[in-house]
Amino acid sequence: MGTKEAIPTARLARRRLDLILANINSPDYRPGRVATLAEFCERWRVQALSQRKPSTILAAQAHLRTHILPRFGDVLLSDLGVEGYQTFVAALSRRVARKTLLNVLGTLSTMVKSARKWGYICQPLELSELVIQGSVERIAQRFFSAEEVKRTIAEASEPFATMFAILGMTGIRAGELLGLKVEDLDFERRSIFIRRSACRGNLQTTKSKGSTGASPMPEPLAAVLKLYLET
Repeated sequence: MGTKEAIPTARLARRRLDLILANINSPDYRPGRVATLAEFCERWRVQALSQRKPSTILAAQAHLRTHILPRFGDVLLSDLGVEGYQTFVAALSRRVARKTLLNVLGTLSTMVKSARKWGYICQPLELSELVIQGSVERIAQRFFSAEEVKRTIAEASEPFATMFAILGMTGIRAGELLGLKVEDLDFERRSIFIRRSACRGNLQTTKSKGSTGASPMPEPLAAVLKLYLET
């Protein structure tokens, strides 16, 4: 199970043994594989993470590099457990916003689930088993007034003036704006169809299924778009 240096007490040895036996006694048991999180992470990056959207890959790579590997890189997957996860949450919650914390935990949870499916011995990360700080005070977001939007569009050069007009009059995400094609513009029905998004020059699906659909095209925006397409 390990050296006395790694497992210094009988209680810790029994805890590790219980985890191993629980896996062996499971009806669907298969011999388990052992690796540190860092070792498994390299395989997971190549075989699983690489299949995700570019934006997802970038976010996960940042979570791994900045938070997960510095804390768990040298830890055996079989040593991961609720106590270690909770300690990680307590430390991270003092440094990052709640949303960032949940995103990091999502990346770690996905990787650990993959490890279990691939036959490694490890305990899954379940958010329901962790104590995570409640919602923090929301900071009022800065927004532009209608007059500021008009001035911004008027002083911008193309294609930015048209881009800012679309954003200002529809509220779609920047990535969805950059993923628009001419065929997504329906001037008869006054609609802009959101079908894809762009991230660092690569087209991909939208952030969520709810993002896909039609956005109204106000008459002033229709005029701006027609003029842009003509010129």
